[in-house]
Amino acid sequence: MELRHLRYFMAAAEEDDFGRAADRLQVARPTVSQHVADLEEELDTLLFNRHSSHVRLTAAGRTLHARLVGVMANLNEALFLTERMADAGAVSSVVRESSDPGRDRDSMFGLLRSIRRLGRPNNFLPESSTRRKLMPSQATGESARIYKQVPQFSRLREDVLLGDVWKQLEMSTRDRILVTCGVLAAGGKGEELKHWMRRGVDNGITLDELRGMIVQIAFYAGWPAGLCAGRAALELFEAEPRE
Repeated sequence: MELRHLRYFMAAAEEDDFGRAADRLQVARPTVSQHVADLEEELDTLLFNRHSSHVRLTAAGRTLHARLVGVMANLNEALFLTERMADAGAVSSVVRESSDPGRDRDSMFGLLRSIRRLGRPNNFLPESSTRRKLMPSQATGESARIYKQVPQFSRLREDVLLGDVWKQLEMSTRDRILVTCGVLAAGGKGEELKHWMRRGVDNGITLDELRGMIVQIAFYAGWPAGLCAGRAALELFEAEPRE
């Protein structure tokens, strides 16, 4: 976790929109969305509920935002003074009077530990009962029966697919899910696509991003593939809250 993850979170929380937060930070919208998703993954807690036209903080997100306001203000002040003051002695004196970086650091880490606990079982996230699950630990249904009968297939799934491919650092889990959805749509795998779209939303993909993906798929994989992706996302779209 880096300081910019917290800055991007704060901007998104204050703007209620990843796009406006991106404009404020002078970065691309996907950059904000990705940094927020990375922070949620680090904390293992959903911080925003995503809607087509805006985002809303969850209970955990509101707690994090409220506690970070003072911490970030002190950190910003300390950084500002450090950059502006040439005299090292003056810097240390002013910083000691205005802010204790060690105290801010400790309070921030304590806050993040609390946020993690808030998102774990036996606690609560009132606006979203679905906690983020990056990858399934066990196969279910018909797939589990197949893996039981073909042990090598099961080992490849556990050791290579889940144990290696999905843990590589070149791409985030969220982006890997987007790629997976595109490939499944191109192959007409509607049922699998439904599963991965739901998992994608749990990992920070917005419904608007799914809409954009469907159009992209239609032009690059064919119109039937686009319709396949649209059918897979239909339940998610129709369940979307309307204001």
